[in-house]
Amino acid sequence: MNRIDSTYFIRERLLPLSTGAAGVPAARSTNKATVLDNFIAYYEKELCTLILGADLYAEYAADYATDKWKDFDALMIDSTMKDSPIADYIFCKYLADQDTRAGDGTLLVNGDAKNRVSYTVRTLPVWNAMIGKLIPAIEYLCENHATFCTTFEYNYEKWETFVWWDGAEIKGRFQNGLGL
Repeated sequence: MNRIDSTYFIRERLLPLSTGAAGVPAARSTNKATVLDNFIAYYEKELCTLILGADLYAEYAADYATDKWKDFDALMIDSTMKDSPIADYIFCKYLADQDTRAGDGTLLVNGDAKNRVSYTVRTLPVWNAMIGKLIPAIEYLCENHATFCTTFEYNYEKWETFVWWDGAEIKGRFQNGLGL
């Protein structure tokens, strides 16, 4: 179930896949397209499972267009503006995967311009924006607990503290794999 596609990687989430105008994805090579599609398939499921748990994710994946899930889905995916915390998460994972270590810093090799730039400069605002987008989605799940958890119990207590990263230190305390 891929709810997003490569068209979500624009503006601040523009990936170094090929050369193109700022904010506009250019044609991608077959290999790079396959790599991004694999990232989308893997990390979309990972993020949704982190938020919903395995049981609710399976239900969401099968029934996202139903009335039960439409409000949650709208918080997770804006297909008009091509914005989604899922795309934010995949963007951060993609750049982290492209990471290389050189000297004392973490650097990303930008193949298009042949320059080295810190990937944290690009991922930091996107990660924090993702957290900001996930908060309403998780609050919605908490407020509508009875709608989503009818056959099993799901504990949302661990979602109380959200962590923002300023690039130097973690603010808050970790609750799960997302830093939430």
